[in-house]
Amino acid sequence: MKQKQKKLQKKEEKNLQRRLRLRKQRVKKIATMKTPKRERKASMEKLEVVKVKAKRREEAKSIKKFKNTKFLLDTNTILDREIRKENILALMKGTNNKILISGLVLAETRKHEDTATKKSIMDNLKNLFGDRVEFAEITDEMKKKGEKLEKKHQGLGLHHPDCDILAQAIMINAVVITNDQALMDSCEAEGVDVNDQRIHVQKKPKKKKAKVIKPEKKYSGQDLDDLIH
Repeated sequence: MKQKQKKLQKKEEKNLQRRLRLRKQRVKKIATMKTPKRERKASMEKLEVVKVKAKRREEAKSIKKFKNTKFLLDTNTILDREIRKENILALMKGTNNKILISGLVLAETRKHEDTATKKSIMDNLKNLFGDRVEFAEITDEMKKKGEKLEKKHQGLGLHHPDCDILAQAIMINAVVITNDQALMDSCEAEGVDVNDQRIHVQKKPKKKKAKVIKPEKKYSGQDLDDLIH
């Protein structure tokens, strides 16, 4: 009887040891395999948060609010006035902003719109953008500066009459709206604020709180033993 009990006891002890060994192996597997996967997931989530923040910074840069600002429209912008009306209005949104149109730009526009007169173009612009539209002639001084700018930025492709528009923008501290790449590049070279009427200005997105990622718990040898027992 006692021998049978001893055999059963030994058998139970062996089974217990076997179960403990298997449990240790499972815990080790969890520690070596699952933890790195979680860490990779956490690092990817952190990377996504960084990308979102960078995107918001870029969007914030493109959405600049203007007030008491003069806007000079290039010929291509006036030709796009019907199609890009919403974009132009969004760019100009602000207090005491004005659109300035020069005789040079009106003359260029008439070449593309044969039936239009200077007066009809100005009237149409006022119907679209309100009484903020004003006439502002390019002076002889601006034309002289334009000639110098044309030579200076010849490598960027700046030509007449765009060089005069750039000169006018510099001298009256105005913002240029155009889709002409050479004029945009030359404006940037001169530190003149320039916007493309083809680009849709979106509302600034609401800031969302970045997700806080808790650091993954690392298990020590003592922790593993505690889990087993």
